Amino acid sequence: MDAALVLAGRSLLREAQSTLAGARDDPDPQQRRELARLAVSKARQVSRHRDFTDDERAEARQIIGHGRMLATSVGASVRRQQRVEREQEQPGIAI
Repeated sequence: MDAALVLAGRSLLREAQSTLAGARDDPDPQQRRELARLAVSKARQVSRHRDFTDDERAEARQIIGHGRMLATSVGASVRRQQRVEREQEQPGIAI
């Protein structure tokens, strides 16, 4: 039973790694953000289990950090782009 859990966790860690890589490569900001969040979610599941080695949990924490950073930066750039588009549609009055 424990061996199956460890195997599933390692598989989940590999999925989190590949999902994060996909998030980095995706050109669509919305999709990048969703993939980064998904990678963080998978890595959190791995980091919570005590059956994994310290190295595996450390790798999961790295994925969490990178994924959160990517999701945050993509979210900020999307908001910035939306603000620019709104300003172009409705230019403000310069004083």
